[in-house]
Amino acid sequence: METSIKSLLAEKEELAMQLTNSLLEMEEERAIQCAKENASIEAIEEKKKLYNSEIKSLSEKLSEVMEELESCRNECAVLRERLTCSDESAELEKKCRFSEVFGDRPA
Repeated sequence: METSIKSLLAEKEELAMQLTNSLLEMEEERAIQCAKENASIEAIEEKKKLYNSEIKSLSEKLSEVMEELESCRNECAVLRERLTCSDESAELEKKCRFSEVFGDRPA
């Protein structure tokens, strides 16, 4: 009976040791997984900062281009108006020269 108790105690100690080792392994794996997750989170945060910076830069450039486009539209409108005035002036000058050359003849 004493031998069987000693055997059971030894088996109990062995099982306790195996359980402890298993728990340590699990804790180590959990720590590794947490470290990987933290590294991934940090990498994602860095990419987020980078992308936000790039978005800000592109937004500023887009605003500049939009302002330049509006300026070009205004300049185009001014040039169109000047061209219209120039065309009208040329037509009027042409009529005046025609009148000077041929005189005002009654119809």
